[in-house]
Amino acid sequence: MAGTVHLWPYALRMANDAINESPNLKDKQGRSPLQLFSNSQVQLNEKHWVPFGCPVYVLNTALQSGKGIHNKWEYRSKVGIYLGRSPNHGRNIALVLDRTTGLVSPQFHVIFDRRFQTVKEDKFDTQWQRKAGLVQHDKPDNSKRKQASTMESVDPKTQEVLPVSEGVQPPKKKARMDDEVSKPEKHTQFEMPTPDGLDNGLQPSPSNDSQMDEPTNNNDPPSNPGAVSDADTGRPSIFEEEKEKERVPESQRDPKSAQHPHPAEDIIKAMKAELSRATVHDVEGEIFCLQAMFPNYAGEMEQDPLSIYKATSDPDTMYMHEAMREKDAHEFKKAMKKEWEDQINNGNFSVVHRSQVPEGGTILPAVWQMKRKRDIKTRTIKKYKARLNIDGSKMQYGKHYDQTYAPVASWNSIRTLLVLSALLGWHTRQIDYVLAFPQAPVEREIYMKIPGGFEVSKGNTKDYVLKLHRNVYGGKQSSRVFFKFLSRKLIDEVGFKQSEVDECVFYRGSVMYVLYTDDSLLAGPDLKEVEQAIEDIKAAKLDITIEGDIQDFLGVNIERKEDGTIHLTQPHLIDQILEDLRLEDNAKPRSIPAPSSKLLSRHSDSPDFDGSFNYRSVIGKLNYLEKGSRSDIAYITHQCARFSSCPKKEHGEAIRWLGRYLKGTKDKGTILKPDKEKGIEVYVDADFAGNWDPNEYEDRDTARSRHGYYITYAGCPIVWKSQMQTEVALSSTESEYTGLSYALREAIPIMNLFQEMIDNGIPLETSKAKVHCKVFEDNSGALEIAKVHKFRPRTKHLNNRLHHFRSYIGDGPCMISIHKIHTLDQIADILTKPLNEASFVKFRKLVLGW
Repeated sequence: MAGTVHLWPYALRMANDAINESPNLKDKQGRSPLQLFSNSQVQLNEKHWVPFGCPVYVLNTALQSGKGIHNKWEYRSKVGIYLGRSPNHGRNIALVLDRTTGLVSPQFHVIFDRRFQTVKEDKFDTQWQRKAGLVQHDKPDNSKRKQASTMESVDPKTQEVLPVSEGVQPPKKKARMDDEVSKPEKHTQFEMPTPDGLDNGLQPSPSNDSQMDEPTNNNDPPSNPGAVSDADTGRPSIFEEEKEKERVPESQRDPKSAQHPHPAEDIIKAMKAELSRATVHDVEGEIFCLQAMFPNYAGEMEQDPLSIYKATSDPDTMYMHEAMREKDAHEFKKAMKKEWEDQINNGNFSVVHRSQVPEGGTILPAVWQMKRKRDIKTRTIKKYKARLNIDGSKMQYGKHYDQTYAPVASWNSIRTLLVLSALLGWHTRQIDYVLAFPQAPVEREIYMKIPGGFEVSKGNTKDYVLKLHRNVYGGKQSSRVFFKFLSRKLIDEVGFKQSEVDECVFYRGSVMYVLYTDDSLLAGPDLKEVEQAIEDIKAAKLDITIEGDIQDFLGVNIERKEDGTIHLTQPHLIDQILEDLRLEDNAKPRSIPAPSSKLLSRHSDSPDFDGSFNYRSVIGKLNYLEKGSRSDIAYITHQCARFSSCPKKEHGEAIRWLGRYLKGTKDKGTILKPDKEKGIEVYVDADFAGNWDPNEYEDRDTARSRHGYYITYAGCPIVWKSQMQTEVALSSTESEYTGLSYALREAIPIMNLFQEMIDNGIPLETSKAKVHCKVFEDNSGALEIAKVHKFRPRTKHLNNRLHHFRSYIGDGPCMISIHKIHTLDQIADILTKPLNEASFVKFRKLVLGW
């Protein structure tokens, strides 16, 4: 045998190198310990990492030196064993063990067999342990050679005697999980270990997904599950590969023909193997699936490929092997048990033998997702959640799913419901669907592997799979399937009517229902009617939990005060931003989010951003904070986001300034204090070529204008936006009119929503035959174009794109009137440019209420 325990020192050194050069989770920038020690920005190149002990082909010495003519009938390379990188040379120099001489030497002209594909073809009798004196030579025996001894074993194919190290048993034949099978038992049950007993089963599962194979008994009869493909690689099963090999004579096989050049897959599998070795005492059957854990992630890996399994900005979201290391692991075990029991009781799947999987079927991996759910304001743990997912990344279009789009409620509808509740004193209730997605039946026949931590009570667990009967989390189409199922239930059985403006808004009598995936809000003037609607939802066999009055929704803390106002805050998100920025405790807060005397541009000649914090991550959190409750930071947030691809020193300083402003206003947000005298109002402003920078004359973006707008109802902000215009405006009138057009694209659907509410009997005190929207504009030219419809040669290019709202001006079901407003009273000015402290505080008070 080529690799033995005598190579352990080399393995330890390679493991040490891997730890030193892997991204460090404790470092905010994901730098490795070696980068931190050497203060270097050079990142690890994954191509220099090769599996330890893999076959390595070294070019012939004569060919390396270029001397002499090589005989074309002779081998051009020699096979060795890879022992890691040379500590005395560059990263691309490998240490190779000569299997004949037992010597280790650095080599450059090498080709690695990272998949160990050529091991089966190699029948070379390794003698290096004998040369190195690690094993003893057997004395010659004139009698028949023994089939097995304590020092030697016999290859059943070649009848060659292979050396075996002392105290090491001959290796048993390895088999894949799909190869093993046993006859199905008549009564197959699943046993969930108790919380104490779970620790005894923390072993890597012998699956193809994330763990290394285990030796099995040679006497076990091989199974033949048909042409069931391996979902982890997308290639046929090992049985099909063996059949294909049998068709080709052994002498004609090319050792390299079986190799599949998938570098990214190599890296991921290498990391899976590393994590499996490092987590040998973790829960059996763990699978690492980024997509199932973070379904909002899309695109290629932007960071170091090796950090993808470590990086997460939420310490409360974990894989199972990570959760089992936490101090509160017993709580996660209880959550796993509850999740499993709920899935079983609901009949979400059944246990079937692998042989029942139809030919051509795919068995998809199972993934555990763990999460601590905290109170948004106090940050105390409310609930431990374990969710059983299917690995959607292995699903194939046309085979497992067709369409994936599923609508969710917009912030427009959510804030409209909140404003109406505060304005009219409506009663509100928040409900959550228990195991929401599995309540819907599955669209297609899908099979899933048995999740980690569970086993079949009778028989071999690896011989069974789960046949899904209900929709499971993690699938690409799971959200769409659940939405279609729930909307049909609400309409056909509960009696709701679906909105034509927003698919996730429903009406029944005087009750308004807003749905966001599996979280729902109900509001209405009659508490009994609201509660009856909830009871009817339960009667439709929908499993829900009533969470009482609205408190936390989509990461925003919603607090209803005694004076009838509603406060929207996100202090926990601000804390995360401040932690990411590493602001000192004694850092002086700022009174405005950005200095009014400085404008951000590309700053091409400035030094690059120092990387003291994760720029893109902070921008993402600032964006969500701005959209949720803090419109006062919209302008500077979007300005900084423009330069995420190549941030400079000035951009990093701007975010730190913004962080200091948030530090002083951490407990602030948006106060909804409705005024019954006001209806739907739109405030629009634009900054014509306000980003112009003579030093960046080659950048056309400096010629673009920025517009911003607020859409309010009863004086409370419903929608806001700060946006760079996609086209270059030729005048201030054109930039203002463009902003007016964009604002009314948002306002008209809101007007239609209010008109729809009136038509469906929702009692609004301001209900009239018409919905009136007032638009406030401070540019005379834009007012003239909007109000007086006539042909103008200098503005005819605006005709098709920007005049869409003209039909609403005047009489009609929904009417728009446009009014002049003084620049000093234009609250949308806060969205277009950095203001001085006096103007900023004035507009912030008018919009946010503080």
